[in-house]
Amino acid sequence: MREPKVSDFRTLLEVVKVKSFTKAAKNLKTTTVTVMNQINKLEDYFMVKIFERNVKGVVVTNEGRHVVNIARKVLEILNSSRIITSSRTEVKGHVRVAANEVPGEHILPCLISNFKSMNPYIEFSLEILNNFLSFDMLESKRTDLASIQLTREFLREKIQDLDSLEIAKDRLFVISAPNHELSSKERINIEELIHYPLILGEENSDLNLMIEDLFISHGIDPRKLDVKLRLGKSTAITMGVSQGLGASIIPGIVARKAERAGLIKTIPLNTSHDEVPIYIIKRKEKDNRALNHFWDYICHVNEKFRGDLPCVLRLII
Repeated sequence: MREPKVSDFRTLLEVVKVKSFTKAAKNLKTTTVTVMNQINKLEDYFMVKIFERNVKGVVVTNEGRHVVNIARKVLEILNSSRIITSSRTEVKGHVRVAANEVPGEHILPCLISNFKSMNPYIEFSLEILNNFLSFDMLESKRTDLASIQLTREFLREKIQDLDSLEIAKDRLFVISAPNHELSSKERINIEELIHYPLILGEENSDLNLMIEDLFISHGIDPRKLDVKLRLGKSTAITMGVSQGLGASIIPGIVARKAERAGLIKTIPLNTSHDEVPIYIIKRKEKDNRALNHFWDYICHVNEKFRGDLPCVLRLII
């Protein structure tokens, strides 16, 4: 699937402004077919219907409003000379990144790709590891940057001596097959899950530790859960759940993407212990120009979007 271009976002906002594909095409000095193709590309990419027609022209759908907000934020940051000039250089170098599953597979590729479009001489290597190995790699200087989901207090304490930045707020969701009895619930209490067969992550995996902490915080011994199957990754778990093999709990970024594809149903947890924020961390030394340049870029983008990165918004709307 092709990434949207800046021109696609500009066209979207023009259609929103004039409420017509034809008028937007005229203002943009292009054809109506081109405008419609650009909107179709955005709808395919974000997997939502952006516009509906009525007697007054075209109107934005509820889901489309999220895409419009993303378009506005993208153009806002591109129009900021501070971001552009601070990011576009001919710095050369190599940045090594270690990350766990969600940031490594769903967030960092987008950030790295956008950064490299302005900094082609900086190369990246990205390794998907668990939280503990990512920390170990960072502390032993075998990687330059780590991105992890922080759910355990001792991990929060460990980052106090590092440069850290929260780049996304995620939550845990219960997931079930669309025809499962849980799918009709609007919210669910954690205690209810002890009565259902579950598909969980492998022992000592980041996901399994998150879920164990969640149950323990509600006074439930994880050993009493009816675990029918253990799988290695959230994506594998969603496939097992979609086939009716059991329910599960996974991060919302992965869950909502699978739900939009029609594979599963997501159910919010009725708890305040479901937060799984995502951080990027690095050592405090500043002897790597390429790393420092990428770090500055992430800080600028995070500040500009106030934590709502476009690559995250696309996954959760």
